[in-house]
This record gives sequence, C-alpha cells and structure tokens, in this order.
Amino acid sequence: MMIGLTGRLGYLQFVKGKEYSQKAYSQQMKNKIISPRRGTIYDRNGEALAISVSVDTVSINPRFSMLFKWKRSPK
Repeated sequence: MMIGLTGRLGYLQFVKGKEYSQKAYSQQMKNKIISPRRGTIYDRNGEALAISVSVDTVSINPRFSMLFKWKRSPK
C-alpha cells in the first residue's frame, strides 16, 4: 500500500504537477475591471461612510482578511 501511495504522489507531483500548478494559478488570480467612481455614501448625520479613491491595483491576502472583526456602531 505504501508503494502505491508513493507512486501516486510521484505521478501527481512530477507528471501532472505543472498542469495542476497552472490550474491553481488560474483559479486564484483574476483580473476584473470595475466601474470607476460611485460617489460618496453618507450616514444620517452627514458623515462620509464610504468614499471613492483612485488606485491602480487592489489586492487582498486571504490569510489576513479574517483578522478584522467589524463591529456595529452603537445606536
């Protein structure tokens, strides 16, 4: 059984490795054109909640995205 698992691992790594690497890359990297400038969103007190900012690139590291916990503001 160990020989079979080692053989399968070698096959996946060395024979199919490049194919699976390319598939993984294409699933993780996507280019998306988004519409520019949507305008500012204000709260009921007239303070800006969300504003449009011009940037060339936006990216996120999934490892760190769950570290931020958003809290609701008290009413």
